Amino acid sequence: MVFNPLDLDYRRVIQLVVIIGGYIIVRQRFVAYMKTKSLDEKLEKDKAIKTRKLIQRPEDLPSDPISVSEMSWGWGKPTRKKMKTQEKLLEERIREAAEKTQGGDFTADNDDDIADLLIE
Repeated sequence: MVFNPLDLDYRRVIQLVVIIGGYIIVRQRFVAYMKTKSLDEKLEKDKAIKTRKLIQRPEDLPSDPISVSEMSWGWGKPTRKKMKTQEKLLEERIREAAEKTQGGDFTADNDDDIADLLIE
């Protein structure tokens, strides 16, 4: 028997629409459910691995709460600490450069700053 689309009555069309639409909806829900289920399983597995590592090596656990808060992600304390250290380094280098230029024996003929680059 050959399928002829003109032989479809309205009941067959509605049945096909319901079946195909139901399949699409159920498939999307199932895929979303499986994603969350696999993610939950992965999180549980990772948590178990971390727990085992902490049991095997308890020295990796930070002892003071300050270091825990410093290790947390964000734009807070770690960034401010880095900026303070960078500011200190920059001030030291500026001070050293100022001392070099105000050292008294700075002349145009003085080659002390490029002595290592000169070929003898």
